[in-house]
Amino acid sequence: MSTFLRIHVEAVLMSWGEYDPIDLRGTRLFPTRSAGVGICAAALGLPRGDERIAQLHAQLRVHSRVLRRGRVVVDYQNHTGYYPNDRYAAAKDAKGRRQSILTTSGVTKQSWRSYLEDSAFEMVIEVLPGPYTAQDLQEAIAYPKFMLYFGRKCATPLYSLSPTVVEAEHPWDVFRLPTPEEIPPEEIPIGKD
Repeated sequence: MSTFLRIHVEAVLMSWGEYDPIDLRGTRLFPTRSAGVGICAAALGLPRGDERIAQLHAQLRVHSRVLRRGRVVVDYQNHTGYYPNDRYAAAKDAKGRRQSILTTSGVTKQSWRSYLEDSAFEMVIEVLPGPYTAQDLQEAIAYPKFMLYFGRKCATPLYSLSPTVVEAEHPWDVFRLPTPEEIPPEEIPIGKD
């Protein structure tokens, strides 16, 4: 028996990035493992570069199911900055590259960023034994330390996540459970103040 964290992911705009050239930022059509780990790390309050993120990455397995495909839209942006001949010589990490480009005065450059519009997914995160339990992650996502986003910061922030912890043999068993849209209204528990 394994422990899974089940998260319903739905927003007007979201982006599940992959490595792209700086001017062309694409999106995958489903949440990736790094996205699931990133959401959990931000919820726990782990800053970028923290060694505990590597532990969290080794502890989590992320599975995704498309509930509503949505469509890809592209945002065209201008920014001031220039690229030296060797784009990656100024900084060793991706964040440093972006900061060195944006803080350098120069000509206006163009970039295209892709987003998924009106998509919905179910993320099932398998929590293996390690420093964090599924209950720790559930509480962290419900009350995050850092603002959570579906991909890029200009995408829709995660405001209303309601993660649930599920015990199951396999991720497919969790995917077979009804989604929020499939539960009849009379069976949805109503909270009282």
